[in-house]
Amino acid sequence: MMQIRRSAVAVLAASFVLALASFLAAPAVAQAPAEKPPGELASFWTFWPMAGHEMQFEAAVKEHLAWRKQAGEGWTWDAYQPVVGTDMMSYVYRSGEHHWADFDANLVWETATKAGEAFQKNVAPHVARYEHTIVVEDYEHSHWVMAEDYKYFRVTEYELNSGAATAVREAIDTIHKGLTAGGWQRSYAISRTIGGSGGLTVVGPYRSYAEMEDPKPSMMEVLGKGAGSEAAAKAALQKFSEGIKKSNTSIYMHRADLSTQK
Repeated sequence: MMQIRRSAVAVLAASFVLALASFLAAPAVAQAPAEKPPGELASFWTFWPMAGHEMQFEAAVKEHLAWRKQAGEGWTWDAYQPVVGTDMMSYVYRSGEHHWADFDANLVWETATKAGEAFQKNVAPHVARYEHTIVVEDYEHSHWVMAEDYKYFRVTEYELNSGAATAVREAIDTIHKGLTAGGWQRSYAISRTIGGSGGLTVVGPYRSYAEMEDPKPSMMEVLGKGAGSEAAAKAALQKFSEGIKKSNTSIYMHRADLSTQK
């Protein structure tokens, strides 16, 4: 998010997927080239305010984001705050759909506008520490229904066993195809993290806590239908589970008031 000194990269990610819309030319001319598809990269900054500086941090970061927008930043940032989990003191900022070249372009903008200096002057005095990760979205194995009113996001991070990446990806492929064939309706996004210990992340969105109730039919029922049998569904889930060393689940609330304003 900011051109600032790098700390050890790690933790959190959260992920989102946008469908690629087609672009048609006017009838009188040849079809225009397709729009550049959305990139698969998302940048995450996680901030831990100094104790007792939470309100000052929020005020400062809102002002800083407004300054960045006025200064012509091409990226927008969405803010999230944990409401369930083991680390309740953080603020997560995400900017997504980027290509690698976009990081170069944003760095040029930050250097030209001295965005890093502005952050250090106005926001950093209220920050105890921060971390940066880059997330690679797995569009092929994600199922996301766009909605403007998603409020909560369940984020499960998985640390894989050594050498298990291929088997886990095969299991995810089987599970995704089974859920799709079975008619699963709920959204989910899958990504992997660059930085820190890496790993796999699965994100599910909700409009309310009530939406977090287990659905009927259940995921196992839908997966069994799509995979051909309950046994096939259990085998795919078992293969996935065998590749996982440990996992951690948190729920984040979208903070529209702390995000880049439209």
